[in-house]
Amino acid sequence: MIIDHIYQWAHIQPNRNAIIANNAVITYAEFAKGIEITRKFLECQQLPRGATIGLLMQNLLDCWIVCIASRAIGLNTVAVRNISEAQQLRVHKLWCFVDTEAEASNLVMPKDVDATIITVPKTIYGNIQQHGLPTPLETESLYGGHILYTSGTTGANKKLLWGARDEDRRISARANFHGYKNRTIFHNLNYPLWTGAGFKRPLSVWMSGGCVVFDQTDDIFLNFFRHKITNSLLLPSILSQLLAATCERRSEKSSEPITLDVGGSVLKRHQIMRALDQLSSNIIAEYSATELLTPPLMSTVHNEDDIEWLLPLDGRDVSVVTDEHVLTAPNVEGFLRVRLNDLDFTSYYDEVEGQSALVDGYFYPGDMAVKRADGRIRILGRVDAVLNVQGRKMAVQPIEQSIQGYFGVDEVCVFGHINDAGQEELIVAIESPTPPSEAKLDSVRKRFSTFDSVRFHVLNEFPRSNTGTGKIRRIVLKNLLTKNVPEG
Repeated sequence: MIIDHIYQWAHIQPNRNAIIANNAVITYAEFAKGIEITRKFLECQQLPRGATIGLLMQNLLDCWIVCIASRAIGLNTVAVRNISEAQQLRVHKLWCFVDTEAEASNLVMPKDVDATIITVPKTIYGNIQQHGLPTPLETESLYGGHILYTSGTTGANKKLLWGARDEDRRISARANFHGYKNRTIFHNLNYPLWTGAGFKRPLSVWMSGGCVVFDQTDDIFLNFFRHKITNSLLLPSILSQLLAATCERRSEKSSEPITLDVGGSVLKRHQIMRALDQLSSNIIAEYSATELLTPPLMSTVHNEDDIEWLLPLDGRDVSVVTDEHVLTAPNVEGFLRVRLNDLDFTSYYDEVEGQSALVDGYFYPGDMAVKRADGRIRILGRVDAVLNVQGRKMAVQPIEQSIQGYFGVDEVCVFGHINDAGQEELIVAIESPTPPSEAKLDSVRKRFSTFDSVRFHVLNEFPRSNTGTGKIRRIVLKNLLTKNVPEG
């Protein structure tokens, strides 16, 4: 279990960095001692083994310490931003919430909720240097799990239980897949523990004896290369912010080149090519999902073709099928599916809403795709984000990518809509501080003359999720633009 690996590394390399949190360095010895002190404190609270508790800490270092300590005494954990969110998640039999003294003053208790709150006092860490190094617990049957949650095509949060039984195999498989070593310095940005991005990779880095960087400061992108990182995972929205910032460049004295994994269902060519030129020569484009242990599609970026057309990984059965689950012919659009293996999630925790994504041993992530004759696959966008042009369904991602490149802006979303007059119209949303020229707008209108009208909306910012991933909330954006839409 991860706590045992951390404790083992604390004995092997006590002074090596385990975490750099908001530029503060925590060694493996300090990390292990902090977890053990917290474990003993929570053990005294006499919480029933097998109970589920909510972690109310926004500080990632605190949240990780409490999460690992809680699981070590047989508790299941779920990280939430607030109590109201826990109610929306519908985690059954949530026993109590745990916060820290530093964050307790910010806690807002809903009027209709009577919840037990356990606050971890900062005084228990007062003499941490005087504590001896803890030894591994090595009692696998004792450990609890952790609940991840992710939104899918249903629009509801789907919950996944990261259980203790397969944890070592899962963590080890991910560490080997990504090549993490004890010299790895992985920048995990500010991804929270309820996300797959925020939970899975730190575990694999710590199992390998490496260091994880968390940054929740306002200078996250200015300081991105400050700690000579070797790896990071960047979602498209985060890559855009990093490219826009004036970044401190990686020191040439670093022992190994930085590897930037860029993940997301829709990757943008101009962003990744800029990153290849400005940030790192070693960029990997990947496609994955919280339900999957490792990315099923990825490619090392050498040219634009590597960004759009990803390679299925060895041992992964990735295909494109019709709505009747029949394989499509090469270059024919269809639905993406991935054969699940024994370390992927094969069911959802206490939830029936997401079960339609799991069919006969396959995971359907809700994306349209197309497969070339050479086996490479291109993601075309979400199943529920298609245009219906005179009865023909078209994936929006290639259209959005084309318009975005033509306008020279970072984000474009297109929506089909039937207006109050019963007309078929195309809505083009543009995220930019300034609108494109009227000539370019007219050019796009002519391209889509099959629609009764084409409307343009320029917004400084699109509505995005606040779950740490910064995904565009397409449904919210469309609803915003289809109410009292001005002529364009």
